Amino acid sequence: MITNETVDGATPLDPDELTGLKFKHITTRSELDELEQANLVQGMLWIKKNQQQQLLSLDFIPKIIGIAVRRQRNSAP
Repeated sequence: MITNETVDGATPLDPDELTGLKFKHITTRSELDELEQANLVQGMLWIKKNQQQQLLSLDFIPKIIGIAVRRQRNSAP
């Protein structure tokens, strides 16, 4: 018999894992893994697009902080 417990990745996230998730539609390990993979790909594409810049230079640090602050504001409920 196949149940959620026996299907790889269909394991429900426990309450501790769900706490603090921005995306409330995520309920299983496989959904979380898929979201994390998409985020990694997006980050890699962004780095490739911006690789002419020194990513750890003093000029670049304020830019990346600004991007992070804008994303945080946009994702706030």
